[in-house]
Amino acid sequence: MKSEHPYTPYFGKFAAAIAGKRMWVLVSTIVLISCYCSFYYLQQSESSNQLILKGKHALLKHDYASAEKYVNQVLLQNPQNASALLLAGDVAQSSGKKKAALKFFSQILDDGSAEALQARCAAGDLLLIELGYLSEAEAEFRRAIIQEPMHPFANSRLAYILRLGSRHWEAIPHRLVGIQKREISLLHLYVLAMGNDAFEDPSIVQKLHAENPKEPALSVTRGLFAIRNGDLDQAETFLRKVAKTHPKHVSVQIALGHLLTEQQDAKGFLDWHASLSADAEKVPDAWVLRGSWAKKQKKIEAAIRCYGEALKRDPNNHEANYQLGQLLVAIKKTIEAKPFLNRANNLSKYINVCHEIVNAEQDSADQVQKMIVAAEQAESLDLIWEAYGWSSLVLQKSPQSNWAARNVKK
Repeated sequence: MKSEHPYTPYFGKFAAAIAGKRMWVLVSTIVLISCYCSFYYLQQSESSNQLILKGKHALLKHDYASAEKYVNQVLLQNPQNASALLLAGDVAQSSGKKKAALKFFSQILDDGSAEALQARCAAGDLLLIELGYLSEAEAEFRRAIIQEPMHPFANSRLAYILRLGSRHWEAIPHRLVGIQKREISLLHLYVLAMGNDAFEDPSIVQKLHAENPKEPALSVTRGLFAIRNGDLDQAETFLRKVAKTHPKHVSVQIALGHLLTEQQDAKGFLDWHASLSADAEKVPDAWVLRGSWAKKQKKIEAAIRCYGEALKRDPNNHEANYQLGQLLVAIKKTIEAKPFLNRANNLSKYINVCHEIVNAEQDSADQVQKMIVAAEQAESLDLIWEAYGWSSLVLQKSPQSNWAARNVKK
């Protein structure tokens, strides 16, 4: 066996000591590098925040060149900085570069952050108000709602778009979000009460349509305006044109049903009835139109079924309640007819008082009293959130009202 060198133990201890020092140096170096990197990153982060703040101040002063310079410095360091992309979009939009603004907003990921929600809403508003692109704006607000279902602004804007496109039934849950989030206005409550009769100002629809004549929703609404005014030829021009390019668009299908009913086109209506999409079948108006047609053809049982289907989808459809009640009376089922006729009568009273509220002198005692009546009528119709909304408005205008305070706390 080979003997161990007498100094081997010492060499081993010396080597271990050297190894230990190297390890200590290595660890120290790693720590120093980490600290430096952290410090550098913090500096950069603070610098980016400062540049963004400067950019915002410049934007407020309408100094778009300086704002763009500051935000570009941040994006050179970090092209994915959401705050910088959002500011870049705001600067571009304010300086008239709409397409550039949309490009910046589109680069912000849908991660549920405040920046993501702001980007979707900013892009949606730009598309809606400045470009008249309802379909694209709708998509942006829906993306925001997917991330934050109770987002009040996104829901309010989406409800407005649906109203512009005569899709009132779809707008209801989005309008209710505003009430649930305590963002309550007289206009929103009035529009909820009016339902299908809550048309947007025709001049606004015409202006948006002129900016984007290919938008199907606006063509539909203009067609419905024409039907209401008795100009069936103009209505057909709008609706047939859009039906060629968007045959499965639900609001297009429903509007065509209205037109064919007014034209009393038997073959056209039956073809329409047979071709309705699955989505259109969910809309109360589709069944109301079928009920109306069946009633004109003296097919009472079929009409009763159609109006019943409409009420399954919307218990507060005034026409369906009234017509169903009348038809039941016609076949000697007066007891069965009573709840539908009563509901139709109560809905009429509720709609009428909402009209009176809008036409009353603002903040007058008379207007407040009518709001109390509206709240009570809404509650009797099981419109709980509408009742809450009217009670909240009463409390805003009469803070000492014990009645309103009790109702709001329910």
